Amino acid sequence: MYKDETLSLLVIDSELTKIIPFTFEEKGIYGNKLINGRKKTILVDTLDLPRAIKVTTANISDNQTSILTIDLLKKIAPRLEKITADVGYKNTFINYVKIEHKIEVEIGQGRPVKNQKKGLLLKSIAGR
Repeated sequence: MYKDETLSLLVIDSELTKIIPFTFEEKGIYGNKLINGRKKTILVDTLDLPRAIKVTTANISDNQTSILTIDLLKKIAPRLEKITADVGYKNTFINYVKIEHKIEVEIGQGRPVKNQKKGLLLKSIAGR
């Protein structure tokens, strides 16, 4: 049997990286946490392999950065059916993905787990 090698399920999450003071590169202050740094939005497959990464200033919302990251997938994941995300992703992101990409978004109730091997915050997708 032939198995299509394109992606059908991805997990999205973001993490902040603090930067040292007095850097001259583009940066931002993240919300109420007052963290000076950059935000990485990452889409991973069921094997925790990164499929799309978007780095932005920290002051951009998860919804905005996730939309930018999803747009990176237009050509590489034509079979994508579902994206799982945590409760931080709001209707703006969910509606955009459903309307523009015709992809289902599942909001999980689980907590993020630290993937020690990659050092990224990823969602547990056990049982899939």
